[in-house]
Amino acid sequence: MQRLLHHTILACAALTCMMSMAAAEPSSGKTGPVQQQGGPVSQKQAAPPLNLSDDQRQQIRQAIAARDTSVSFALKTAKPAQNFAPAIHAKLPTALKPHPFPRPLVYKLPVLKRYDYVKFKNDVLIVNPLNREIVDVLPMGNG
Repeated sequence: MQRLLHHTILACAALTCMMSMAAAEPSSGKTGPVQQQGGPVSQKQAAPPLNLSDDQRQQIRQAIAARDTSVSFALKTAKPAQNFAPAIHAKLPTALKPHPFPRPLVYKLPVLKRYDYVKFKNDVLIVNPLNREIVDVLPMGNG
């Protein structure tokens, strides 16, 4: 009696295993590697476009003006960047270290969350931290 019960349990387990394997097979009947549909996927992550209004630019200037994050050319590490001429789409020199925007400013302007900044001479450089590209230049003077 025990032997019959044991064989019945084994048969049920084998049947359950076979049914679960059959359910896992693709219904199309094709087997083999899965192929990606569509074109290649870019590994470059792009930050969203930055289209700032004059009011937003002024908010950034005010928030950054109060912060002591200006590049100091007295530091040996920053000297190589002293003659750098910032421009949109230019790469930030490695001697310049970008900073995250202040949290209160990011709460007001969430698009800035994906960017960093450098206070360089009389400008605020807005930088894409993924590729160190300058995406905007804000003069700190009246403007």
